[in-house]
Amino acid sequence: GSNSSNGRLIQIYRAFKTNTESFSASTGTFHNISGMSISLTPKSSSSEFLIHVNCNYSTSTGQRGTFRVLSQINAGGYGYITNGVGDASSNVQRGMFPSMATADNNSRAVHASMILRDYPNTTHQVDYILQVEAEAGASTIYINRTAGDNTSNTYHSGMTSMIVYEVADA
Repeated sequence: GSNSSNGRLIQIYRAFKTNTESFSASTGTFHNISGMSISLTPKSSSSEFLIHVNCNYSTSTGQRGTFRVLSQINAGGYGYITNGVGDASSNVQRGMFPSMATADNNSRAVHASMILRDYPNTTHQVDYILQVEAEAGASTIYINRTAGDNTSNTYHSGMTSMIVYEVADA
């Protein structure tokens, strides 16, 4: 509950995606990954949120891409989580991972995992969404599968998850 001592787990929210999805790649255009959103109401305005993301993707031509998590408070519009994306100079895309590139091979995908920290400082609804982006040369972005999507028993499928832990921080 909200009277928990510092560091104690208060609530857990989760989203899991086991199906596949694809997007047209376009440099600088981030796509919301369906099913990868979480809405929560904090028990305390002093809570810390740990956001654990596990995701994977491939592209049809082996180009660079990244993921990011955005948040909004009380339907106020989405924005970056403080320290949730890398700093960027010039036109560099801001994401959780710097330019992950899949190999030019239809049977490979990239796995990425990270824990982010957020302090929304509110007891109003907070929404988190997971997004993906890849440069235009990637042609197509695939979530939870390889570009080749071969049905042979030597190929593998994947899954994506986002878990938010509300932790007492007062």
